[in-house]
This record gives sequence, C-alpha cells and structure tokens, in this order.
Amino acid sequence: MLALTVAGTLSSCGSSDDSGATDTAGPTTEGQTTTEAEQTTAATEPSDTTEPADDSPSVSPAPTSHDNSPVRRAKQSQVAMADLPGFNADWTWDKASGKAGPRPPSPGQSRCMQASLTAIGGVVEYSTAYTVAGDRQDEAVLTTAVFPDEHTAQLAESVLASWQKKCRAYMSRQPDVDQVAVTGDRVTKTAVGPAHSRLVGFGPVKGDPDSGYFNGEGYVRDGDVISYLVMHNVGQDYNYEEGQEPVQLGLQAAAEALERTR
Repeated sequence: MLALTVAGTLSSCGSSDDSGATDTAGPTTEGQTTTEAEQTTAATEPSDTTEPADDSPSVSPAPTSHDNSPVRRAKQSQVAMADLPGFNADWTWDKASGKAGPRPPSPGQSRCMQASLTAIGGVVEYSTAYTVAGDRQDEAVLTTAVFPDEHTAQLAESVLASWQKKCRAYMSRQPDVDQVAVTGDRVTKTAVGPAHSRLVGFGPVKGDPDSGYFNGEGYVRDGDVISYLVMHNVGQDYNYEEGQEPVQLGLQAAAEALERTR
C-alpha cells in the first residue's frame, strides 16, 4: 500500500617617447677636431638622466567583463553539495555529478516532465545529480536552463505547471506503474519568488511491497532562468511538517543559487 503522509491535500491529478631629444654637445673652437673614437664614445656613453629600471612585478589590469554565456550561467546556478538538504537531519550527500545537456534516465529523473527544458525553449541546460555512496535508489537531480529572454522562460514555466497538474494521468500510463498518488501544488517562498512543487508517490517497489517511490518535484524561475529539482527516495512513508519537505527546502537553496548568479 502506497502511503503519502504529508501536510496538505492529496489530489489525483606604457613606454616613453624619446623622439624629442636634442643634441647637447657644445660648440668646437677653431682648429679643434673631433676624432672618430671620441664620437663613438660620446654616442655610447649613458646619459646622466637615464632612469633606473623598474623591478616591481607587473600587475594585470582588472577584468572589465566576465563570462556571461548561457552554459556558464546554468552551471554556476547549481547548488553546492553541502547546501542541498537531504531526507532527514543526518543526511549527507557525498557525490555531485554535473552534466551539460539532457541527462539520461536515473532514479532521480522527473516523473511529471514530458520533455527536457531545452525542448520547451531553453538555450542550454546543465544538471547535477546528488547521490550517497552505496545507495543506488535515493537521488536528487537539479537541472537549470537559461532561456532566450524572460518571456520565453515564463511560457516554459506555464508548460511545467501544466505538466505537473496532469502528472497523475501521465504517470498512470507508464509501464510498471500500478499505484500513483500526486499532491496538489505547493507554493514555497524563496529569495527570487514563488517556487512550485508536488509530491508524486508511485509503485510498486520490486521486492518490497510495503514501500513506495517518492518524487518531490518542483521548479523556481528567476528572470530568464528556470531550475527544476527532483528529490527521489524509497520508503514506507513520507512524513514532514508543512513547508519542510525536502524538495521545498531544496528549491529555496536553488533560488539562492540563482540569486547569486544574477
């Protein structure tokens, strides 16, 4: 039996210039001759006004611009491993694997998204998978996409909202799924604006009929950038205080990362 014990309602759905130097040699008296050797000596003898060489280390000028390419922005918007909440107070992620472009299927893949973020208008996307050594089932995946402009990102955000609303029906058509439960939309305040998330519970878990799969899925937008977070785990229940679900706390961390890269 799949149990989602969460707060809320479960729904089915320079160089200098020396060119100006002048000849300072004095006039010669009548009958005086200047030998060729004297001329050579005068030409090679250093001037009394020669400045000493500057032995101080050279300093490069401060950069006047920085790399603001879409791929760099998406990569810099990832959450540091130590800053991503886990599934309980003692949880510690010990590996973070980054990848540019759509990520291949894994336990932490979205169950509500019907296409990648680049497929709905993103210029580029970068994702990070967070895992724990020896644990092949629990995983978090954060994907960030940069869009051509804020309007395109808003349109993509509306697509994500539609996909989440239809998630239960979409999941019910997937193979090897015979139990599906999806909560309503949960709005979480973040540093850049509201984040939206839902909890998706499904099964069965092979070899463990009393457990279920739980996907906390949500997204947050900041201007022309969207981050989508999935936090996937396996268990017999999913019990958190209102506003304290791992995906909600994770989206707050993702929003802070977006804010830092503005």
